[in-house]
Order: sequence, then structure tokens, then C-alpha cells
Amino acid sequence: VESPAQTPLLHMAFHSSAARDPETLHMSLLLNILTVGDSSRLHRRLVEDEGIALSIGAFVDEGFDPGLTYFSLTLPPGGHPETAERRVLEEQQLVADEGDTDAELNKARNIVLADFWRGMSTIDGKAGAIGDFAVFHGNYEKLFNLPYAVESVTAEDLQQVAAAVFDEDNITVGVLVAPDEEDAE
Repeated sequence: VESPAQTPLLHMAFHSSAARDPETLHMSLLLNILTVGDSSRLHRRLVEDEGIALSIGAFVDEGFDPGLTYFSLTLPPGGHPETAERRVLEEQQLVADEGDTDAELNKARNIVLADFWRGMSTIDGKAGAIGDFAVFHGNYEKLFNLPYAVESVTAEDLQQVAAAVFDEDNITVGVLVAPDEEDAE
């Protein structure tokens, strides 16, 4: 899409699993490794090392039906979406081929578990989590097994979900760029 914009935006969506599928938890952990925090793989590579993105985020859409794993990148003015897309795909392929480190997996587990326990610290958080698990996972009691499920995820699980989801035939890409100044005249 060409529209007056201060910075280019790149959005990448991959088809992925439904909320109740174990792969959704695996993807959630993997997205933490790839995009959460300054030490995440994609932030380090695209923002800090190469300077081809200003920010990157990701989430997995959890619903009844298979959903999307979604990446959004804000690029610097004049940035090149094709280059950023290629780098994201390269890093995803690296995870699919070589996996992640124990330190990355432990950090991702800690983030997911901290978010879980923070959410469970309020009545509203407990009610929302119970409702989500009752509706999307088929049984609210599965909520109480989540910390154990997180701890049981292996590096091989993350490698398998990366290989299954991060396929160039399984992607929809959206780009927002400002029209060329020459074209605008």
C-alpha cells in the first residue's frame, strides 16, 4: 500500500494452530525468543546490528480455529521492506534448522511464566484466564497445568514448530510505504 507515511511498515502473517493445539504454546515461547526484549534475536539483528528496523513485535492469534502468527516491523524512513522481510525469514530458517539455545529457551519460559503469574495476581486476571481456557482450550482446569506445560517444552518442540510454520509458502506480507517523491509530483 502506498500512502503518506513517516516510516515504512512491514507485516508478515503465517498460518498457525488453534489455541488448544500444543504448537500454539510452542510458538508463544518461540516468539519470545525472536522478538521480546532488546536481547531477542530479531531485535538484536534488525534493530541494533543492521539498523534496518526501528522496532519489531509479534504475537500468535489464539482462537477456536487455526489462526495467525503475526510479525510487525517499523522501518526507518526510507527503509527497505524487502531487506527486512528477507532478514526475518533468514532468522526464522536459522531457528528451524539449528534450534535455539538453552539460555534463550529458559528466558522465554521465564517471560511466559512471569506474564502468567502477573495475570493471575488479580481477580480480573483469574476470571479472564479461566474464561479463555474454558472457551478456547475446552476446559478451564487446563489453566492450572500451564506452568508445567511451559516447563516441559523442549528446544526440539520450538524447532519443529518453526519448521512447520515459517515457510515462505505459508506467508502473507503487507507493506506500507510512502509514494516516491518523483511519483507524487
